[in-house]
Amino acid sequence: MKTPFQLHRRTVHSNLGFTLIELLVVIAIIAILAGLLLPALSGAKLKTIQIECVNNNRQICMGWLMYADDNNNNLATTFQWVPGNLDFNANNPDNTNLDNLIGKSSQLGPYLKNPAIYKCPSDRSMVLEGTVKLPRCRSISMNQAVCRPDNQGWTESPPWNIFSKSTEIKNPTPVNLWVFIDENPDSINDGAFAVDMDAGYTGVAAAFVDGPTLLHLGGCGFGFADGHAEVHKWRDPRTLGPTFQTHYRNDYAGNDFMMPNNQDVAWIQSHTSARKQ
Repeated sequence: MKTPFQLHRRTVHSNLGFTLIELLVVIAIIAILAGLLLPALSGAKLKTIQIECVNNNRQICMGWLMYADDNNNNLATTFQWVPGNLDFNANNPDNTNLDNLIGKSSQLGPYLKNPAIYKCPSDRSMVLEGTVKLPRCRSISMNQAVCRPDNQGWTESPPWNIFSKSTEIKNPTPVNLWVFIDENPDSINDGAFAVDMDAGYTGVAAAFVDGPTLLHLGGCGFGFADGHAEVHKWRDPRTLGPTFQTHYRNDYAGNDFMMPNNQDVAWIQSHTSARKQ
């Protein structure tokens, strides 16, 4: 005959397992929690990448400002701050040549010893060298209105300000003049980013020449003349749409992208230069 204690132990033991319904409920709860947490984790990762990109632009701005301090306020030149011309052709040495970034041929090389800061962490573009695919080395370009030889580039002077010395940056003010930009991987070639300020590219004729990136949740990294950096969010649905990306992919560094009355074109133009006063 079993004692009451033995009967109690048996009853407790029999209730330790899950029923099928309880198991399904637990699985459903786990699935719901995963659905809630995974987007948050993904968003946190993208935010971390965005912070890294902003930091990269800030460091390059600091090197740019130090260069001017050491050279009587003369600015690094738009087409020479980094040499080389990127593309997607196989075995183009400029695509992966880190010496173009930190070597003697780079004006900012002595100030920026880390080649990784020239590359937006969201840029996954690859090129073929021999039989190996490698990441391209640069995604950042410079404003063509900042220190370039006359009659080169798209922002003509007159009527637009071209800045050769840091002391000349007054309109736009340093906090509003972008110097470095994360360029669209399908647009980038040389180290200069083209923006046309003329009437043929404003208002109903608004157009991008070179293309900015959208890789930061629909935003683009910028470094400004006062040394700060930020991610600017694009607003026009046409800028954010797939056609904008396809244009540069199918017409690499080619024809302008016409977007009448696009507020994003107007924003980048207003921060590129201003009319001479």
